[in-house]
Amino acid sequence: MLARMQFPDFLTTNFDSCIERALEVAGRKPKAISWHRSKEVSNFLINLGHTPRDPRVVYLHGRYDDAQKNIILTESAYVRATSPATTRGEN
Repeated sequence: MLARMQFPDFLTTNFDSCIERALEVAGRKPKAISWHRSKEVSNFLINLGHTPRDPRVVYLHGRYDDAQKNIILTESAYVRATSPATTRGEN
């Protein structure tokens, strides 16, 4: 149902690609953005007010096919992900 709505962006804490698959079934071509890809996240935030041609799915805690160090499952992983070294793109 959500995939048929014309939302330009989807933010999720899920690790699976169900939203992407639903968008594809609805005839849309989603772009996946995982939290640790700082350039993609920056572009997403800078262009937040502009409607993209294709929907964007932002994985706030990582995606199932990310490297284990980029998946946030625990409080310590969250702290590590939000530390100054990580936010500078040194992860």
